[in-house]
Amino acid sequence: MTSAHRELLDAVRGVRSAIGNRNLQEDEALKKVVARGIYIGAFNFLEGYIQARWSEACSVLNSLSPLCLDKFDTGVQENMIRSQISHLPKKLSPDKVGRTGGPVFAEVCERLHLLLDSISGKRHFTVSSDLFRPLGSNVQADELISTFKLIGINAKDAFGKLARQLFAGVDLGGRTARPLDAFDELSRMRHQAAHDPSFDGQTVLFSKVEHNILLYALCFDIIISSFVTENLAVGSSSASCFRFRENSFCNWRAVCLDGDLSCVHVYDFVPGYFSFDERFSSFVNESCITFEDVKSSELLPLSSRALLKNDDINSDLLVGIFRDSAFQKFIASLCPRELHHGDEMNYFSVFYDPSYGIIDWTLNGDLAF
Repeated sequence: MTSAHRELLDAVRGVRSAIGNRNLQEDEALKKVVARGIYIGAFNFLEGYIQARWSEACSVLNSLSPLCLDKFDTGVQENMIRSQISHLPKKLSPDKVGRTGGPVFAEVCERLHLLLDSISGKRHFTVSSDLFRPLGSNVQADELISTFKLIGINAKDAFGKLARQLFAGVDLGGRTARPLDAFDELSRMRHQAAHDPSFDGQTVLFSKVEHNILLYALCFDIIISSFVTENLAVGSSSASCFRFRENSFCNWRAVCLDGDLSCVHVYDFVPGYFSFDERFSSFVNESCITFEDVKSSELLPLSSRALLKNDDINSDLLVGIFRDSAFQKFIASLCPRELHHGDEMNYFSVFYDPSYGIIDWTLNGDLAF
């Protein structure tokens, strides 16, 4: 689990605790106040994740990718420079130059210098960590789409294809299966909570907040991780553009909590049969693990064993267990991915709760750069 991923899950755990607070449910005045904080914080957490995860990707690409910007098409080079310049503050105020938490002016300039040197062939530098930073006070949806386009990704196509793959044939009970819509809803609620005096958080379903954060973050991570994997695998430094294919989406695993909380279903998808509604196809490997088998296994992590001793197993308890990386590895050890076609090593896993909400996800093989 990367640092960005861990921090996001910690934030989501905090959001869930705030929403479930008994005092919040009983005190209407308190609910109105806390609702504002929840919606503002939720969007801020997602913004932070986007920037942190992209920064992790940049560290790997700039260290290991053979791509050289001096070989790229002139149009790509110009757009990269324009993008970096746009992140320079308009005025050199103390807020922009050195305040903790924001990009320091000298650092943005340094990355501009690295890009110029890379284009002229003086040194190796592929991408700037500033690409996904907001140009204003908050990240905007159109800015994200433009940034994806800058690195050769059609965001609407990529997010749309991935969402259809992960939720085909599933009733989410009013929650959206479209990541871009999830982002828009979080953004809209954030701005209403921050600027609309008449905002009433009671009119909004809190249950959507956690889902929207995790839906967009999951898809962003898979797309960026696939992008990094593709551009690390480039065999030559003479490529004239970034590479991105959606083939990495096809190899994946769904780990689903059964509706009655009695077992875990594991489905292994492969190219040709990778949509969630095909999970019952004979071409998709299915395993079922009962919680009796889980509790009796000698491989069960001690942290999970202590929690599962309690006979009162509920959804919230299991969600917490499923977010434990030790338990995720335990499930993988019980159900090794063995396929006759498809990729056994390079795949991602998505963990679902009984209502098909996202609990967590992991990256395996080259995707876990």
